[in-house]
Amino acid sequence: AALDSNGLVGYKGKSSVALPKQYYYFTYMTYILIMLLMNVMAPIIMVFNKKEIKDRNSVAPMTLKSRSTQLIGASAVLSIAVWVALIIVAAIMFKGQVFVGTNALNLLSTFVFLLLTVGIVCIVSSFNLKAPTISMISNIIALGMAFLGGVFVPMEIFSDGILKIARFMPTYWQVKATESLYVDGGLDTFWKCVGIEALFAIAFITIALIVAKVMKERREG
Repeated sequence: AALDSNGLVGYKGKSSVALPKQYYYFTYMTYILIMLLMNVMAPIIMVFNKKEIKDRNSVAPMTLKSRSTQLIGASAVLSIAVWVALIIVAAIMFKGQVFVGTNALNLLSTFVFLLLTVGIVCIVSSFNLKAPTISMISNIIALGMAFLGGVFVPMEIFSDGILKIARFMPTYWQVKATESLYVDGGLDTFWKCVGIEALFAIAFITIALIVAKVMKERREG
């Protein structure tokens, strides 16, 4: 009696439905993106932010604007390369179905999530941290967002209090966006979730720019 006819557990009086594998892939992709970019991109940016490296580069025949543009460009290429690699894996696993119909909307939502992840990475990279510290922080952020955002744990089992906290996690909105494509079938919900993700992205990137400016002034002071 505790299981429904499909052998899946229902929570809070709701009968669980069988979800396609694409749902789980794009849901777990949020955790993978944070972990990969935090551990790959953050150490690279931090190397260029070191005072001795900056002093050495300052004597090179290249303006500060040009160096900053190249660093931003390289970070963008690296982050997009990681995203593209994960999409290629999905395309191989699901035989190109990720580009068909509403499945293709996952590409948009994960790309917006990529942007906010880059913002988080840039915030962490602004501080003079060591590799073990970065690894620890990436685990805390990625696992915290994954568990509270419904990546690893179904949101149906969350209490109302935890759900209120979860709404402050960008992963929550990414999971809801993916869920809307396979469970609710409502594009209105999808676009709302992607819009909120975009606001998170703008907020994180803005904070990253402010933190970088403050840290720069402290180093020069």
